[in-house]
Amino acid sequence: MPLVERLRDAGAAYDLDGDIYFSVGSDPNFGRVSNLDAAAMRLLSAERGGDPDRPGKKNPLDPMLWMAAREGEPSWDGGTLGQGRPGWHIECVAIALDHLGMGFDVQGGGSDLAFPHHEMGASHAQVLTGEFPMAKAYVHAGMVGLDGEKMSKSRATSSSSPRCAARASTRPPSGSPCTPITTAPTGSGPTGSSRTPPPGSGAGVPRSPGPTGPPR
Repeated sequence: MPLVERLRDAGAAYDLDGDIYFSVGSDPNFGRVSNLDAAAMRLLSAERGGDPDRPGKKNPLDPMLWMAAREGEPSWDGGTLGQGRPGWHIECVAIALDHLGMGFDVQGGGSDLAFPHHEMGASHAQVLTGEFPMAKAYVHAGMVGLDGEKMSKSRATSSSSPRCAARASTRPPSGSPCTPITTAPTGSGPTGSSRTPPPGSGAGVPRSPGPTGPPR
């Protein structure tokens, strides 16, 4: 909550019907984690739990920092923010800054985290501290598809499945249910230096926000 309040008080966040959004325009380095252009970011934001089409937002890509309480959903006392709960990206930023500080060596995860999660988290941290970068390097592992969907524990299709053992780093034989999923490259160049992933590449495989998860 204090981080959200600091961003709001610095003019890097704004209120929209009780929800607090981060303004991506407040970070001059926004886009340097994923290297995607605005169109690709907007597409992935919609597929991965964001709300780019919500009316009233300053920028369709602006992520939610604080979700005001909704009936039937979990919420906590947010002090000056009101009743609600924090967004996904700012939660991870709070943990990283508390335990590692800025400029730590590596941030990693699945390739679906490059955008929006790592991109937004980096911008939050960079605006909060005035320092760049949040992480010196990013490592994003490829994903594996099973029957046309991303393998994941939430779908009970983890890599321990006997149907798809040790396929993540090798090309599957013809007819295998396990196929590699590719995404747009990540790096540290300016926004727009990468092309939008082609249809069917798997880059748009959604990350499930969960039944009550806030927009990301």
